[in-house]
Amino acid sequence: MIEKPRILVLTSSTGGGHDARAAAFQSWVEKLHGEEISVKIEQLLENASFITRVGVHIYNWIQKKAPMLHHLYWWVVEFFGLVSEHLILLGSSYFKRQLRQFRPHLILSLHDSTNRGYFRVAKDVLKPHGVSCVTYCGEFSGGYGFSRNWLTPHADLFISRTHESLEFAIKLGIKGGKTRIFTNFLAPETFENQLAKEDRQRYRKESLGLSAEKFTVFLATGKVGFNNHLRFLAIMAQYPEKIQAIAVCGKNKSALRQMSSWKEQNPHFSLYLEGYSDKFHHLIQSSDAIVTRGGANTATEALFFGCPLIFDIFRGLMPQERLTLNYFSRHAACAVVKSTEEIHHLLGKWMDFSENYEATRQQMIALQSTDRPGSFFQEMIDLARQRASGD
Repeated sequence: MIEKPRILVLTSSTGGGHDARAAAFQSWVEKLHGEEISVKIEQLLENASFITRVGVHIYNWIQKKAPMLHHLYWWVVEFFGLVSEHLILLGSSYFKRQLRQFRPHLILSLHDSTNRGYFRVAKDVLKPHGVSCVTYCGEFSGGYGFSRNWLTPHADLFISRTHESLEFAIKLGIKGGKTRIFTNFLAPETFENQLAKEDRQRYRKESLGLSAEKFTVFLATGKVGFNNHLRFLAIMAQYPEKIQAIAVCGKNKSALRQMSSWKEQNPHFSLYLEGYSDKFHHLIQSSDAIVTRGGANTATEALFFGCPLIFDIFRGLMPQERLTLNYFSRHAACAVVKSTEEIHHLLGKWMDFSENYEATRQQMIALQSTDRPGSFFQEMIDLARQRASGD
């Protein structure tokens, strides 16, 4: 009798993108096969050891308070990741215990710090039947900020989000025969809730209380909630007849209080405000541009819906965020602002739906991928089934 296929998904809450992809994967498996496949999501860095758990908290504090500090912290993480390929892993006893209890047929790593070393341990613990190990790298491009910890000789398959990311990984040593590309790693509801133009306008008006016609800027943020929303709003509020905003604050309660106060003090300006939103895909579709720090998941949703990006680089960017910015900048599918004057200048052009704005939007649309998520997630399920059947 063939065992029920079991898939272990490795992630961590450094930012929100890795966990979002883990949840998306689980949703797709449930959509395609219900309870026929067992999926376990493991926040490995948080649970494996005290040191890695503290490392996650430091990462998120840096992202929220001082992004430039991550250029130093990034090298520290790189060092620990590289030595873990051959030395004893932090939290290896916890990981081995999880492997023996769950006995996965497939391990899917969605985080750069949960591949190198961990795959080696998994293949050793799960002998003789073995396990298939797959890495999904969510970076948009290569260069400084692309962690070598994404790469390990113990991966059976390495999947990149873009051609540029894959080319860099191959340059660093990944073999071409063990790779593929998949861009649209998004939850099923993203694909199921696409709105036509008239539906987007109706949603703005009826669900968000905004104008159906004004240029709409989405002030986004990651799960941690770092943002410069008030700086943007101070400029937009000067043109209430032409521009309006949607803003989310993640899990940053302090930012939400500040934003709520600003909204009360500026009743003349149209602003839809939320904390941590579960309708991100509807908010992006209701927007003409989205402001982001460089989160890969936010950029992927913006790309899927063809919504131009405005990269906010006040106080600097973390190395990984630069990989996203560099990709869209090279393809002229975004704008970049780092000062109040630059925001004023950009919005002054875009809020009238200028040729510059439309050219940027068309470049974003040109970058869109036609890959089919159902096929990709079914491929992962098939790998697990092959192991479960002993193939």
